[in-house]
Amino acid sequence: MHLLPAAYYLMYRFPNDFEMATLSASNGGGNNMARAALTGAIAGAINGISNIPQRLLKELRNGNELENLAREVASQNHQEPVRK
Repeated sequence: MHLLPAAYYLMYRFPNDFEMATLSASNGGGNNMARAALTGAIAGAINGISNIPQRLLKELRNGNELENLAREVASQNHQEPVRK
């Protein structure tokens, strides 16, 4: 199964449940680590960090540092690139 279609499907199936989407991705067999990472990235981007269970963030290596970086990126203004 291709990674991106599977990740989109899991986001459609579990639109507001980060844990179920990523757990389903990791339990799917095959290239499950990459699929779970991609599904988690999409779920996090769509639903925000507040939708990720705190117990998962707490156990993450360098979790505080990564959370601060994610918040910094999310707070930046997104502007159209200047065209020459």
